[in-house]
Amino acid sequence: MKHTRKEKKQDIKKSDTKPTLSLSSFATKIRKYIVQDADSVDHISGGKSGRLWVSDLFGNLVLRDLQVKQQQKIKTNGKHGYHTVTQTGELIYTDRKNKVVNKIKQDNTITEFIETGDWAPISIYSSHINGDILVGLKTNTQEKSREAKVIRYNKTGKELQNIERDEEEQKMYSDPHYITENINGDICTSDFEKEAVVVVNKLGQHISSYTGQSFAPVMASSKFHAPPTAQHYLVCGTDVCERICLFYCNDCHLPMCEQCRDEHQKSLDTKNHEPVPYQQRKRQLPEVKCHTHVNRYVDMLCEQCQVPVCSKCATKDHVGHTFIDLETVYAEKCAICLDEINKIEKYFIPTSQDFLKSIKKDSTEIKKIMDDIRASMKAEAESLKKMVDSVTSHKIEQVNEIEESLQQLLKFQYIKYNGYISYLHELVKKFHGYLSSKDIKTLMSDVTGTTNLKIDPIPETVKPVSPVFTAGQFSMEDITELLGKVSVPDSKPENREIKPTGTVYIQLKPRKKSDVKPTLSLASSVTKVREYNVPGVDSVHHISLGKSYRLWASDDDGNLVQTDLQGNQLQKIQTSGGYGYHTVTQDGDLIYTDRKNKVINRIKKDKTITEFIRTGDWKPLSIHSSHINGDILVGLRKDGEAKVTRYSKTGKEIQNIQRDNKGQRLYGDPQYITENINGDICTSDFNKQAVVVVNKSGQHRFSYTGQRTAFRPHVGLNHTKAAQLIKASPDRVTLTVSRIHVSPIADIQPDSLRQ
Repeated sequence: MKHTRKEKKQDIKKSDTKPTLSLSSFATKIRKYIVQDADSVDHISGGKSGRLWVSDLFGNLVLRDLQVKQQQKIKTNGKHGYHTVTQTGELIYTDRKNKVVNKIKQDNTITEFIETGDWAPISIYSSHINGDILVGLKTNTQEKSREAKVIRYNKTGKELQNIERDEEEQKMYSDPHYITENINGDICTSDFEKEAVVVVNKLGQHISSYTGQSFAPVMASSKFHAPPTAQHYLVCGTDVCERICLFYCNDCHLPMCEQCRDEHQKSLDTKNHEPVPYQQRKRQLPEVKCHTHVNRYVDMLCEQCQVPVCSKCATKDHVGHTFIDLETVYAEKCAICLDEINKIEKYFIPTSQDFLKSIKKDSTEIKKIMDDIRASMKAEAESLKKMVDSVTSHKIEQVNEIEESLQQLLKFQYIKYNGYISYLHELVKKFHGYLSSKDIKTLMSDVTGTTNLKIDPIPETVKPVSPVFTAGQFSMEDITELLGKVSVPDSKPENREIKPTGTVYIQLKPRKKSDVKPTLSLASSVTKVREYNVPGVDSVHHISLGKSYRLWASDDDGNLVQTDLQGNQLQKIQTSGGYGYHTVTQDGDLIYTDRKNKVINRIKKDKTITEFIRTGDWKPLSIHSSHINGDILVGLRKDGEAKVTRYSKTGKEIQNIQRDNKGQRLYGDPQYITENINGDICTSDFNKQAVVVVNKSGQHRFSYTGQRTAFRPHVGLNHTKAAQLIKASPDRVTLTVSRIHVSPIADIQPDSLRQ
């Protein structure tokens, strides 16, 4: 039989350890209140919005605000720590004479909240952790026969817990004047007659009583906290020494100061002992009686059975088994719990709290951006006066909807991290429960390694994409364009990082029309976004991107093919062909021109082909579905004439664009057509050898003819919502879609455009 049991030191009794509280000597001034309607300040309770309830020794209870104005004053029979503010912002206070707890609601009405029977309620505190109500009570009998206790009620006043006596059935309280709760959930009570601060854990088990050296227990209700890694501060456990404990002897289970540690190591009897820093101490094994042999204590762990046993068990029921010192195993398990607690408190909780701060910052930034956007809209609308009132109202409503959506997202994230932090706090409580529990069997079974102690990862969230307001051109002819538009960039939200958000720049004042020199400035970089394999076509002359990244591609032989990201051919139809002759609508349907039959056809999601628009004597060449409002732009030609016609979503003709303000023809052969983020119509005209740009009113802005002698814009053009020009290579069956970034800056000359 392998027996590794350590013999306990019988000369060190449990009573030798003197756990006490060490109160810090410094205080930080946070806020100053002047209270004129109380004879003294005996107790305070902080309410919402910086309001403060103050009571004196004569039962005056006064509510004051930050401006020193009296909000409310009532007369009570209480004194000391007899009032507190609940999580809902209502004041509750004890009435020892009538043996009730009253509630002052926010409408200033006073109602009876809890009846305490034969017990006089003395002190009260509303838990900041869960909202429970802690009440200190006593009987009105003579001092020797007087009883006192602490009762826990829930938020609704239902009794949950009675705390009155310790494990040795000794009275813990006599006159509980003040009561509070520390960050561990320990209940700290200032008892006047005992001249002590009595500390019990949330289960009601006595932890310590601090009596000090010359102590009158008057305690502020909410500033009494214990460190998160320990239940209380210890002083040296050596006789007649009152210095602060810094070390711990694992052999003696004795807390000690630095000087006593040095003497301990010099002593011949204890020179081989193991004094360690207090935080690294081995936890002393609780004295738990054996279930089989009730007169003995368990002090070993049977390795085969994994149960705590006493020495008598080892010689009977577990003969031949191997035993491990239970104190060592217990210390290891406690160390695991402390390590997990430290991990939660040092990493998980602070990181989650940083995310909460980041979300709050994002919310403020979103609000600022939205305010700037609203200010821009109103500034532009003011210059147009009554002409633009209806448009302004519509735009403001759009901003509000976007803001509401983003704030809802941030609110959901905020709630998620709050819930996660609550979960972490509960986990900490659970581990503390292991530390304070004497149920070693449960500790052995529950704390078994990484599986049972796995902490849920911090939830992933994304930062909201800030909306961008694109200012419009100042033009009496086009009110909507002048007022601009609000849009959320069509980009993938980035994973949330703790860093400043970007800045949105908004032009608030419109420039004079004569100052505007509208052109396009192409950036020099091309970014490859995605590559498609397009089976079923000889070349790629035009593309239309549908939903779920499905792509329509056509060649010069009239083949029109739909493919997915994996290069699978989904559909193929034969058309009369052309160049930019197909587009995908906002509804996800493909529409394409049939120049031979002078119609525009629609391919629905069920793959049926129907006639959508008849164009009369005009041949439809090119087509584009607006990403702004869903209008259909069609380039047409007839007998040497050419034009662009705008249709509604339903196919109703809205606008014809054919000549400039001098009566000159704008178009000759409109092969490709698209629309930029300002609503300008950009047409690639083969006969004109130019890209012709008009605004949404049809007014000619400029025509780009290039700098070479033969500029033939016989390539597809398409603008995305993010002002990116998409270009398809016409000479490859394997199609590479690239983005050429376009800067929609209004003061660049037309001749600065590069191919």
